Amino acid sequence: MPGASAPGVRGWIAGALASAALGAGVAGEQETPPAAENPYFDQKEALDEGEKLYRIRCYGCHFRAGGRGPNLFRSKLTLVQFVEIVAKGGGPGMPAWGGTLSGEDILKLHAFVMSRDRL
Repeated sequence: MPGASAPGVRGWIAGALASAALGAGVAGEQETPPAAENPYFDQKEALDEGEKLYRIRCYGCHFRAGGRGPNLFRSKLTLVQFVEIVAKGGGPGMPAWGGTLSGEDILKLHAFVMSRDRL
């Protein structure tokens, strides 16, 4: 992942979105979606993968609908804010997952938590 600067993170997000969009179809058939849209929202397999990631990486702090960490389900964070916080960490106790989770993993995690009210 690029440095912690906002343009670097946004470039990383754009790359993850482009990769996800190209992976969903034949290269060149789809344009990169806008940064505000997550290409995994309507993909059941991606949502299932997001749920697995949540159970493994997030549940220990965020529980079924908030705990030590805030409730992530139906969060008011924008996609960019969510990705930046997950990738770089945020506040006391929130680790940076950018070295562990791929951009696609973070997008799948986002799609999962935005698709449900709780675990």
